Amino acid sequence: MLEFINDNRVGVIQGESRYPNSAVNPAFHPSTQYPEYPFQEISIEKNSVYDAVRQLFYELGFDKERYGSSQWNPLGELIRPGDNVVLKPNFVRHHHRLGKPIECVITHGSVIRAIMDYAWIALQGKGEIVVADAPQGDADFKKLISVNGVNTLFEYYQQKATSDLIIELRDLRKEWTVYRHGGVIWERVKLQGDPHGYTTVPLDQDSEYVHAKNKNYYGADYDRDRTRQFHNDKQNRYNVAQTILNADVFISIPKLKVHRKVGVTLNIKNLIGINGEKNYLPHFTIGSPGKGGDEFSNDTFNNKIDRKLKDFLLWKHHSWGKYLYVAWHGVDKFILRKFQSKQNFVKGDWWGNDTTWRSAVDLTKVILYADRNGIMHQTPQRRYFSIIDGIIGGEGEGPLTPDPVNSGLIIGGANPLLVDIASSTIIGVDWKKVQMLANAVRLHKYAISSVMPEDIQWHSNSGYKGDTPLFQFQLPAGWVGHVEIEKVSD
Repeated sequence: MLEFINDNRVGVIQGESRYPNSAVNPAFHPSTQYPEYPFQEISIEKNSVYDAVRQLFYELGFDKERYGSSQWNPLGELIRPGDNVVLKPNFVRHHHRLGKPIECVITHGSVIRAIMDYAWIALQGKGEIVVADAPQGDADFKKLISVNGVNTLFEYYQQKATSDLIIELRDLRKEWTVYRHGGVIWERVKLQGDPHGYTTVPLDQDSEYVHAKNKNYYGADYDRDRTRQFHNDKQNRYNVAQTILNADVFISIPKLKVHRKVGVTLNIKNLIGINGEKNYLPHFTIGSPGKGGDEFSNDTFNNKIDRKLKDFLLWKHHSWGKYLYVAWHGVDKFILRKFQSKQNFVKGDWWGNDTTWRSAVDLTKVILYADRNGIMHQTPQRRYFSIIDGIIGGEGEGPLTPDPVNSGLIIGGANPLLVDIASSTIIGVDWKKVQMLANAVRLHKYAISSVMPEDIQWHSNSGYKGDTPLFQFQLPAGWVGHVEIEKVSD
């Protein structure tokens, strides 16, 4: 179980920046009949994504001796027959609010398909493959799996499932929230959630929130008391889906994107989606820096009014208060904010957010060290691997409204922190300036990596060694000028 901590290999595959056409190849079959391919169906259209995932395993040296034969089993050391394998993509939302390509927002089904095939090979007919996530509260899950092709992928794969090898797709949320009028929660729909339930994982004094001075947190919803019930001076707890804790093997499949609240959303931030109830996750601390908060970058009059009205109208009196708040929001957005500095960032969407990253790092500790009962141990409790979908990346105002980048990348490895650091370097972000990554490196108890970033071993089909960025992703407005890798002058 210690392999991931000591594994310093990071694979970087550079190739085509396009996904298979779901109309031509709805289940994302490979276009080459590889010797190890376990099925018969082949696509007439080239599937370069499948090729890139396969190339990643080769470059990392997995089952090197049998490569090119029908017995090649690159995930055989990670996955054993009978294992419960959970694939965790980034299924944040079903649409791009600005109408731009959804491919830069969520993990694509073609990446998931390739990984599922090699998990299938490793399980040798016995075990379980579950694709699971708890996307944002307002995500329409049915539409989401339709736009990225996961629905037709699962129609295909469930025809292959047997009583000994189970294939499932799960929405891990407890509730679906319907937003209207600029982001006001208008309706709540109870969901089935995780069929295995949820377990409260008590990190308590081992949480990163222990070091936070101001604990006046705001979560994903208006009820601030609910969030402070789980994160306060005495305890810090998470509501983790049992599907996740039951995993013998956890494979993270995030999107290569920047993020308004934490800088980059890769493996560590992807762990937010293992938590079933969103109010267990502090998103920012109430107020401006002058008041010990990070909700706003500046302490303006309308920021103060907005916070008071949200608490009174949306938290205390939501049934009728939402109508009054919509009226205020219109006045604030279209009139008052026209007369203030453009550098006034709200909702924790800026580089000074000292809150959100703590949940992400905490949940990384959980996925590595919590057993099936949610009890933390000193040694890792499951095997971990990561493959980042960077075929089309997301820059600008990520994670929800990014601009697409034709990056053509598949990045992977066994250590989530090293893969995140490598990926940040690739897109031009200095990981030392990103609190989520810099603080993750310093961990001793529940360490995410025993290997230092400078000891990363790069494995690439192009010879890339991480010496310079491959891209310069545009950062969210609240992060510009704060975390970029400085260019070395000639």
